[in-house]
Amino acid sequence: MRGKAAIVTGGASGLGRATALTLTLAGARVGVADLDARGGREVADMIGGHFRACDVSDLDANRELVDFTQEQCGGVDIAFLNAGVATGFGVGEDFDLARYRRATCPDAVPPRHGDADRAWLSTVAAQQIS
Repeated sequence: MRGKAAIVTGGASGLGRATALTLTLAGARVGVADLDARGGREVADMIGGHFRACDVSDLDANRELVDFTQEQCGGVDIAFLNAGVATGFGVGEDFDLARYRRATCPDAVPPRHGDADRAWLSTVAAQQIS
């Protein structure tokens, strides 16, 4: 990981925080993203990384996050897409397919031209279906 640059969404707590810490210990430069500005800045400060508030359900915000990380970390080699979005509905009569799709793929940013050699990892974490 030494010399690599990473984005970690949902980095303010839980799995995202642990991943940001682990990547840093392995030698990566890390951009932390989360809606929780206080927690995200705390993690970024702790690891010597960079923080950006980001609503991962907004494609333009994701693109801005990639640009920010490229500027601050010198590129993006790894994207650990960990942020979750609550659906606000159950699996019964109130099930809403559009909202489900928004929740299950909130921070998917397709690789850009020239990124074929980059690792784009995606996880689905902290999703609330009920």
